[in-house]
Amino acid sequence: MDLASFIEEKFLVPMCNYYTAEATAVYALALIGAVYLIFRFLKRFEIPVDFRMFFASVPFIIYGGMTRALRDHGIYQGPLFCSPPIYFFVFFLAALSLVSGVLVQRKIGMGYHYFMFAIGTSLVVLNLSLISIQNWGAVASVFFLTLFWFGVLQLASAFAPDFFTRINRGIILSHLFDASSTFTALSFFGYCEQHVVPGILTGKYCAAASLPSFLVLPFMPWMMFVVKLAAVIPALLVIDRYIEDRQFANFLKLVILVLGLALGTRDFLTVAMKPI
Repeated sequence: MDLASFIEEKFLVPMCNYYTAEATAVYALALIGAVYLIFRFLKRFEIPVDFRMFFASVPFIIYGGMTRALRDHGIYQGPLFCSPPIYFFVFFLAALSLVSGVLVQRKIGMGYHYFMFAIGTSLVVLNLSLISIQNWGAVASVFFLTLFWFGVLQLASAFAPDFFTRINRGIILSHLFDASSTFTALSFFGYCEQHVVPGILTGKYCAAASLPSFLVLPFMPWMMFVVKLAAVIPALLVIDRYIEDRQFANFLKLVILVLGLALGTRDFLTVAMKPI
């Protein structure tokens, strides 16, 4: 297989439908590189990674997930709105808004986060005008599952308040929101899982035909919750315990929030907009 055929088979053909192991590895490396470069940029221009940064970023995270869901339903067309191109596009918009916000802050003194939040919210409002919820059963399922996990995390904070802080609970809940949406879509509405590892573990990988037989597992949609908890909680523990640079720790937490909330928004809206 030559390079062009490899890229077509592993990256281009699956785009918008599923991820291959090779594409997952490349995208993970790209994410690591982007995290490093973005953090260097923030340090260089002395932009603190604090509540203001989280506040300003949330609309862009939601916008990315919404836009991807609208692509699932054919409202947006073209490869730009597939994963991962859509997330690079949203990152570009967020970065441009951040730089513009910093310039505005230095010029007139208004906090950059207000400018950035306003731009992101405008994009969200634009997408809201294109969304029509059809599947209220899915909405109810995701709502009550997420509410259940909210209660579990609140209870956990009573026993381990130093770890289950408001920020950590919010990050974990964003991933459990994603897991609740995926569990609902897989269990009741005929969807498959596009990502390799959770797809294999839930027994519902979209490209299951390409797997060796020993990786074809029984249907276990509840494994999404296990995957999320097993990945996110240890990651947050390591960040809290071993990373002394609190700015870098906060930035890594923001990245983890993006991975949960963007995918959760996409998965939720994809199943919620499904005609019944």
